[in-house]
Amino acid sequence: MKCKAGAYAGPDAVKLVKWTSTGEWDGETAPATLVAQATGIGPTTLKDHRGGRCSCHKKVETQPRELKILIIDIERLPGWVAFEKSGINLSGPFWDLSGWKWLIKHRLSPDAVTRWPRTICAAWRFLGDSGTEFASEWGDGPEGLMRRTWEAYDAADIVVGHNLARFDTKHLNTGWRDAGFMPPSPYKTIDTLSVARRHFGDESKTLDALTRRLGLASKTDKYDAAVAQAACDGDVEAQKRIHGYNVGDIDATEALYLAELPWINGHPHVTPDAGNARAACPRCGSRNVERNGTWSPGVFVYAVYRCTDCGGNYRTTYETRGPSVRAL
Repeated sequence: MKCKAGAYAGPDAVKLVKWTSTGEWDGETAPATLVAQATGIGPTTLKDHRGGRCSCHKKVETQPRELKILIIDIERLPGWVAFEKSGINLSGPFWDLSGWKWLIKHRLSPDAVTRWPRTICAAWRFLGDSGTEFASEWGDGPEGLMRRTWEAYDAADIVVGHNLARFDTKHLNTGWRDAGFMPPSPYKTIDTLSVARRHFGDESKTLDALTRRLGLASKTDKYDAAVAQAACDGDVEAQKRIHGYNVGDIDATEALYLAELPWINGHPHVTPDAGNARAACPRCGSRNVERNGTWSPGVFVYAVYRCTDCGGNYRTTYETRGPSVRAL
């Protein structure tokens, strides 16, 4: 334990970081009397430092922190392949190397790729913010697009998106790696598509289908590869259109996330240092909660509460122990 005096507490001696204006102790130890002489702290005070009872070790009162929830969506441009098959020259767009398998009966060779698919723009918003951020390769440059999305992920505690885990995050990871960025700070992923697949039986689980079925803010346009290509080529109208489409996906994703919120299992506590675990809903942070019986996954019995705002259930920590025998 380090105090403001620069000393580390120990049972018989104290390790110094810097005990004179010129000398440094690195990995060495000194008797407590020498430390007292060097730092100006008397031996009796050093005992307090060892026990953590000095003013250096007093806890600082802080306000409860709320997690930053990032909602993000990216748009991509398909790649291009050109190859020969049975004496016929073929070329066209592709999203992955299996995209032409229906025609040529095998995966495309990487040697046939003349342009790989790439991320061309992204829109994002932190939950609770009024505005939506947008970055694109025509407005920020390819590296600027990667940097701004990396900074958004790096600032987030939770990242939300539709098909986020299998699509958006993996493609952004690829772009960051290629641009020479290190991984962003750790975060939790909430994929609204995975939640829909786990809990609901909707025949179509696309973002547009789910939001329309629930009567929520839905997608404002449909993706068009020709529009995406025109935007990359400098067409201002195409750039405006894909910007509106991308931002519209953020509105739809946020609405779907809030609708699915009470169904999301294991949602990180949005106010992790709020204090009493029973006082606030871990999903939305509301303190409007009511007792909702108990839950017993096995031997232990937990008190259950329901949030009257988002509708989600949550349990407290261990409350009582149930029967000591279990069926085989």
